[in-house]
Amino acid sequence: MQSDTVGARLVRPLASPCHPRFRDMSLPHIDPVPLQLVDAAYDDDDWICEVKYDDFRAIAYEENGACRLINRKSHHCKRFRRLSNRIPDSIRAESAILDGEVVGLDDTGQAQFEDLMQNLRPPVYAVFDLVHLNGRDPRDEPMVERKRLLEEILADDPTPLLFVRHLEGQATALYQSICEMDGEGIVLKPKQSPYRQIKGRTSLLKVKNLDYTQAEDRGD
Repeated sequence: MQSDTVGARLVRPLASPCHPRFRDMSLPHIDPVPLQLVDAAYDDDDWICEVKYDDFRAIAYEENGACRLINRKSHHCKRFRRLSNRIPDSIRAESAILDGEVVGLDDTGQAQFEDLMQNLRPPVYAVFDLVHLNGRDPRDEPMVERKRLLEEILADDPTPLLFVRHLEGQATALYQSICEMDGEGIVLKPKQSPYRQIKGRTSLLKVKNLDYTQAEDRGD
């Protein structure tokens, strides 16, 4: 999640297909499904809720022991090269495409955007969805099934990956707790939702903490 100014400091244009490091990658391009802002959280047993991390949305492409992180504007996040180099050892897969956020976490697990910007904390990839696995496209499978597959492929010690866990039917309680901890907000997702936009619309929702002290217009 970044403004144009911040993004310009962190990313460079995506390497061409003939870039030596990614020459052997054959993975499809994935556009991250955006989040729709709503005013309030609500409880529904057919929906899951997650903590919304406040940093950089990125798609991770992993194949043949190499990985690249690509932001929402299809730029290669070269600033996080060390992080992306460690991701292949954190998952058990020949190839995978993950969706998540690059975050800098403090000792309480809270995302600290400026600390990440100033390299005061090591970046972590908070991963919440699996959209490609070993040549298989699971995007039409239910959200909860994709998350189950994602958790299964994580290494016993997945550092620097952080699996974003979820709750079912407890969105209002999670939102209240996140606000009390000065977090950015929460994300709501239908359990059965595919990883797709339908006619330009998304079923993935975000509820922001209106009193968030790190608030800045950085996108999703």
